[in-house]
Amino acid sequence: MLHPSGTLRAVWNLMVGAFVMYDLLVTPLLVFSLPEWLARYPMSLVVELFWSSDFVLTFFTGYYREGCLVMERCKVARHYAKTWMLFDFTLILIDWSVDVLDLLTQGSSFTQVF
Repeated sequence: MLHPSGTLRAVWNLMVGAFVMYDLLVTPLLVFSLPEWLARYPMSLVVELFWSSDFVLTFFTGYYREGCLVMERCKVARHYAKTWMLFDFTLILIDWSVDVLDLLTQGSSFTQVF
């Protein structure tokens, strides 16, 4: 289990902030007709992998309840399920679904970027 105030989690939270800023800047730009490589790929894959990893990592990160540190996996999972899990899962599912639909409708343009 990760300590919510530990070094690894602190570094991860800095990365979360960076990815949130990226999403806040880039997502509105997707309304415009930008080149595919700029609008969706390959950074889209990096962002989706990061958020998917964050989803999993949250199950292994303790939390504080009334000033007490909770590090039991079952309680951590239950707490996440009752708070942000549905929201996080929905956003991740939407992101991956959009990319899969893009790949299916536009052929193999994603693989051409690499």
